[in-house]
Amino acid sequence: MLLAELGLGIPFGSGRGVLRLIAKRAVHGIRALGRAVTLAALYPLALADAVWLRVVTSRTGSELAHARAAWLHRWCRIVCRVLGLRVTQRGFTPVSGMVVADDASLLGAVLLCATCPCIFVVGEKVKRWPVVGPLAKLGGTLFLDAGRRHDLARINFMIQRVIRCRLLVVIFPGCNDAAGTASRSFTSALFQPAAELGCTLTVTAIGFDRPRHRMETAGVISFQSARWAHLRHFLAHAGTQATISFSPPTFRRGDRKQLAQQLRREALNIKRSGAWQGSKTT
Repeated sequence: MLLAELGLGIPFGSGRGVLRLIAKRAVHGIRALGRAVTLAALYPLALADAVWLRVVTSRTGSELAHARAAWLHRWCRIVCRVLGLRVTQRGFTPVSGMVVADDASLLGAVLLCATCPCIFVVGEKVKRWPVVGPLAKLGGTLFLDAGRRHDLARINFMIQRVIRCRLLVVIFPGCNDAAGTASRSFTSALFQPAAELGCTLTVTAIGFDRPRHRMETAGVISFQSARWAHLRHFLAHAGTQATISFSPPTFRRGDRKQLAQQLRREALNIKRSGAWQGSKTT
């Protein structure tokens, strides 16, 4: 007898397995809903915490920049706990200088900031995202408007100020392909502050240990993707283990184009080596 008579088209003997599958998906749905409700409840608390921070913190540039980075770091750690993300670190975490990140996604930014306090450089349109935009602005994120001719000079000046404050600046100069590797040359313009200051440069890569079907649904995403794509990306990785691999922070010589080429090769090497494979949860 087939359950096709009921319009399901599934053999009767597999009905128990179908019920288990439905129950499993229902549990995942309830968990996802609970995480979404929890994040929504935490949003006003994060805003209140930011307002209190501005009240008790001096308005001097260095102290305020450190306080903003610490605030964003604290709340990114909370977001990771709510999403059930377990983060493992490989390599030495830099404390200042510039970090070149290969994962240009909202999830990648949250994971990096949960690992260490940092300041991000992202596109201007992220500033207009609901919820994410205000939080990023409160965290000291630098927004680059590619449509304005002289905005790059302003951003590079701000990056130098942040680095001189002994903070970490994270940039996303490359584009990921379907295999997760930086397929295009790194944009060299954002490397100008590193070339002038001679600060340390670090490459980081993020990998995930998760079932294959969830890996396929996650897809490849960047800050150029739609805001709803980032939401799906968050849900696809909830409850998984992430590994963040850092290259040794080193001082490098060369102009901005030479630095971009060096860091691109290093990013490709980290990706190909699969530095996150077989990692243990910390």
